[in-house]
Amino acid sequence: MIKAGTILMAMYGQGITRGRVAILGIEAAINQAVAAISITSPKIETSFLYYQLQGLYQHLRLISDARGGNQSNLNAQLIRELKIFIPTIDVQNQIVVKLEKEQELVNANKQLVQIFEQKIKNRIAKVWGVEKPEKEEAIPAATAVQGVLVS
Repeated sequence: MIKAGTILMAMYGQGITRGRVAILGIEAAINQAVAAISITSPKIETSFLYYQLQGLYQHLRLISDARGGNQSNLNAQLIRELKIFIPTIDVQNQIVVKLEKEQELVNANKQLVQIFEQKIKNRIAKVWGVEKPEKEEAIPAATAVQGVLVS
């Protein structure tokens, strides 16, 4: 079993998956599609390494693509050979605090966009006289519209 707090990295995937990282929230089992990255040095904080690996996403994609073959995959050796920047623990913690504050701002802005998108939908519905339909109903266009010309 992999301990909670371990960094996980997707080893393959043709979409955006390969190279993505996460911090495991619970103890769990994984398969070969995921690398478990455990920190053994007291010189690096988990959150700092997580953000650093997140920042290396494009680089990870490039080095796995450069290997050739039918499928671009990462492997343990490629991950072990990554060069990472390790400032003092105090500097790492300062960087993590700043990144987390910025992420909170990004998340708040995403929520604000969702709120305003819903307000726009509500306003459009009001303009068209559709406040909140009791239930949605689908009917054939021919029964709702006359004079449809299809060429």
